[in-house]
Amino acid sequence: MPVEFYQWADVCWQGTGTWGGATLSFEGSNDNTNWFPLSNAAGGAAATLTANGGKATIERARYLRPNLSVVGVGATVVVTLVLRRQQPLRS
Repeated sequence: MPVEFYQWADVCWQGTGTWGGATLSFEGSNDNTNWFPLSNAAGGAAATLTANGGKATIERARYLRPNLSVVGVGATVVVTLVLRRQQPLRS
């Protein structure tokens, strides 16, 4: 299920569970219809996981979603998303 998160500055994903050959892709969209792969902050390649781990993504699309682009056999993957936005300046 996509969620609207464009106001957040930093995005860090974590996937854990039973993978069974699955590939988890992190995707973004500005219209909630056409989706594109989000890039891994550590390098320009698409951010994906095939085992327990995490990725930070660099694009700030209006909508974000995890997607099992390869479903795998008996895959049960839980995705946790941590978001951080810049604190407002105080005088």
